[in-house]
Amino acid sequence: YQLEILSELSWQQKDYAHAVAWYSRLLERAKPDTAMASRVLWYSRIAEAYKATGQLDAALQTLQTAWQGTQQPELLLNALQMAIEAKQPDVANQWVALAEQGENFELQGRYWLLRAQLASQQNQTEQARQFYQHLLLVEKDMTPLRKQALLQYLELTQKDQDGGEFERVFSELDGAALDAPEKARLYEIAFARALERKDDAQLVALTERANAQGVTIAPWLQLASAMQRKDKAAVAQLLKSGAELALGDRFSALVMLGREDEAYQTARHAMKTAATAEEREQAKTLVLSLAQGRVASVDGGMTVHQMDGLSSQEQRMSYHKGQANGMPGYSVEASRTRLSGKVVPDGVQHETDVTAGLHWQQTDRQADAT
Repeated sequence: YQLEILSELSWQQKDYAHAVAWYSRLLERAKPDTAMASRVLWYSRIAEAYKATGQLDAALQTLQTAWQGTQQPELLLNALQMAIEAKQPDVANQWVALAEQGENFELQGRYWLLRAQLASQQNQTEQARQFYQHLLLVEKDMTPLRKQALLQYLELTQKDQDGGEFERVFSELDGAALDAPEKARLYEIAFARALERKDDAQLVALTERANAQGVTIAPWLQLASAMQRKDKAAVAQLLKSGAELALGDRFSALVMLGREDEAYQTARHAMKTAATAEEREQAKTLVLSLAQGRVASVDGGMTVHQMDGLSSQEQRMSYHKGQANGMPGYSVEASRTRLSGKVVPDGVQHETDVTAGLHWQQTDRQADAT
């Protein structure tokens, strides 16, 4: 009993090294009449502890040893799930082969869910669809497993040209008792489909339906929907509400509303304050996108080289135009050189350089980003 307490305490405290040691000792000292459920739990905890410390091979080896010794389906399914989550389809397929040789998993809903996930991971869309459909025949009650499967299946059917299956699954989930994260995920998938299809009527219907049910829609989805429908009032209201939006989303909204100066200042500020280099680079790109060809400069000058008996005059002019919206910037340069005089008679060079120049620049918005 003391070992069980030490094992559980180590597990709860995420002291995985001691958890492996204590659970292993429990298995070593287990009596023949020790409940199989306890053995399965201990093996699973050891495997999870190895996984948490980056020792995936040890975790899978633990489960393989446990499966061979007990033939308990849960252990095989744990191993299959672990391989899928680690994105190791070859290893996962080995566990599928073991499942097909062992106990009949035909009525195991979790098995079909994992098969569907594995097929999706391998871009085997039609096979994944069949596995989800088989699971839904096996898992008829609205259990957590069925809800999870329906949400994943809904995402799979999101790109179907024929929306019949998508609508059927959406309606079933929308009428089920979902928790807040599940409900939010449901509407996120539905909004994504409507946005991809540019279905303004569906976006309006989904917005009204979500509001009626008190479903919280992510701000970026609300913004994408409002911008797709060209609903400037909704965009302005979302910005006014102080909703948390990514830099690119806020910038696009401000530009849509004609508030380009504010968009420019927002992006320019982010060039210096954004948390990551990637975000700062994005801010730089956004700033340049507002230059819209308004940055221009002209450089001109003359250089005179004077040596005994020989003189050189070089005149040059250049024009530079900044990056335009969707168009690259450009520059034009012209120069003219004139030589005069004779060969130096004594071979000794007495050189004098005189340089005169002019620089002019005009800018509507100076990006300081090049």
